[in-house]
Parts: sequence; structure tokens; C-alpha cells
Amino acid sequence: TKEYKRLNNRKKRLQRALSRKYIKCNPNNAKRYKLSNNYKKNKRLIKRIDKRLMNIRDDYHNRIITDILFKPPKVIILEDLYIQEMSSKAKRDDMTYEQKQASKNITEASLRKFRLLLTDRIRKYNTKIVIADKYYPSTKKCSCCGNIKIMEIQDRVYNCDKCNIKIDRDLNAAINLANYKY
Repeated sequence: TKEYKRLNNRKKRLQRALSRKYIKCNPNNAKRYKLSNNYKKNKRLIKRIDKRLMNIRDDYHNRIITDILFKPPKVIILEDLYIQEMSSKAKRDDMTYEQKQASKNITEASLRKFRLLLTDRIRKYNTKIVIADKYYPSTKKCSCCGNIKIMEIQDRVYNCDKCNIKIDRDLNAAINLANYKY
């Protein structure tokens, strides 16, 4: 959202200022130094922004879960993703700016917290949660013929070589997860 981006940019700006204030308070990397009141005030502002960002994420998670549970389904199938590997690739130097941003967005989405909230709230309903295997090829597998094709992250449309179907990558993954045998 706009508010989330605005707060994130403000946090970056305050963190840069905090770093400058730290260097000013401790010019020669001395063991004993005194932090200024402006430094402490800036640190409190950053903590407040972090809390606000966390509240925005939590609110978004709760809204999605409420939408899912408005008409509770019989089964919810979640994909068990290896988030740490997906986000650690951003530390490589050969990645483009877009790939680093995607990795940052994956990390900020806090998918593990979403999964925990969903499993906690689903207990009230008569709904079963199924976790698809970590290596299940939901995006690589054709939803019509079952052909597996290796795709890049940038490819947004799945083009099957065998049955010549063209389908959105996310829709294809959703169909594959709906057909997941549990």
C-alpha cells in the first residue's frame, strides 16, 4: 500500500541519519562514547515505524484470512516454500535490481506468520489444511497434460510445449495445487 511504502522510505531515511549520528558520536571507534539525545530520539522513531509496519502486515494477513474463512472451504492447500533459499539469493552480486526487490518482498510478506495465523484460526471451522510438498512442481507442471517445463522467475505466462496451452503462471500453479493428491 501507499502507507507501507511511505513508512518504509521514511525508515530508510531515518536509518541513514542514525548512522551519520553514530559516526559523529563515535569518530575514532572509541570504546567509550556518549550517544546524543538526537540519536536516541531517532532510534525511538525507527522503532515506532517498525511497529507500525508490523501492524500493517498483521492487518493485511487478518483481512486475507477473514476473506478465506468467510465461506470456509473443506480443504485449504498451502505450498510449503523454501523461503530462506528464495530470499538468500538476493545477497548475490549477479542479481538484477528487480530480482533483489522480489526477494525483499518475499521476506517482508512474512509467509510463515501468515501460515501460523491461518492454522490457528482454522481450528474453529471444520476445514482441513494440507501442506503440499516443498519440491512439488506447481508452477513447472502443466495443468492439462502434466508436462514439466523449467521456467524462469520472470516468465509470467506458462506455455506448454506438448499441448500448446497458454495460461497465467499463478493460475496454472493454483490449478495444480487444487488437483494435488493428499
